[in-house]
Amino acid sequence: MKKKILCVLLITLLLVLGNYRGSRDRVGRDLQINLRAGTVLEDKDTHGGFHGDGDRWMVVKFEKDISKQLEENDDWKEMPLTENLEAAVHKFALFPDGVEAFEGYYYFRDYHSQSTDPTDDSELFARYSYNFVLAIYDSQTRTLYYSETDT
Repeated sequence: MKKKILCVLLITLLLVLGNYRGSRDRVGRDLQINLRAGTVLEDKDTHGGFHGDGDRWMVVKFEKDISKQLEENDDWKEMPLTENLEAAVHKFALFPDGVEAFEGYYYFRDYHSQSTDPTDDSELFARYSYNFVLAIYDSQTRTLYYSETDT
């Protein structure tokens, strides 16, 4: 009986760790960053239910500055955010302390089915639901903030 309980606990632990690593790798692939080079400080995911709505929040601290890597990637833009993205930050409280003091780069993707250009935020508030990713890398603190919103 003890062996069965230990076996179930071990399998559960392996599934949880595998899912944690898998989601971190998925986010890293989407952002085109090796997140394993950093330390995950926070990782919260409220997605679930029938439609999969929810939010994801991840904070990753890097020992070395990755600004050069982001600068060379066309998907990452230099701060400051656009007006629409600033509005999204405040409307959805995406970043607890705001983003005004951040220096670095941001990444935006609009995954909504009605989006005509996933890199363009101009249609973000033209729909009744939201499905987007906004990530900010603060080069001063070498910290990446990742926010995924699905409504």
